[in-house]
Amino acid sequence: MSDSIYHDTVMELARSATGAGLQDKADAEATIDNPLCGDRITLQIDMQGSQVAAVRHKVRGCALCEASAALIAGNAAGLDRPALQTARQNIEAIVRRGEDMTPVWADMAAFAPVHSRKSRQDCVLLPFDALDAALSQLKE
Repeated sequence: MSDSIYHDTVMELARSATGAGLQDKADAEATIDNPLCGDRITLQIDMQGSQVAAVRHKVRGCALCEASAALIAGNAAGLDRPALQTARQNIEAIVRRGEDMTPVWADMAAFAPVHSRKSRQDCVLLPFDALDAALSQLKE
């Protein structure tokens, strides 16, 4: 894998725009800003029982933020809160701590080079922050 933070896999995720576009109604919605870089994401969740049915988002930000949002939208369906918390812990271990691990979602490994760029780590984690905020609106 390339040491570049904007290598092919990240750019493919960003271009895929999986889950891009908001709807009028969602079970939960959160908007999060990163005041340091100007990234902003609105993330919507639809639930089916205790599992995520769909994730949609609108990102105004860099390719890292767009790719991370697409990663969530492409992998969250069918998962419950504990599984999503595990995914959150996994991406933080990869991006913040640079841990070499087998990620719970294969494309998470694409963000490993971001570990060496502290100023860009929040770009990857912002969609996960929005996911956490949206999930917190839902009843247990």
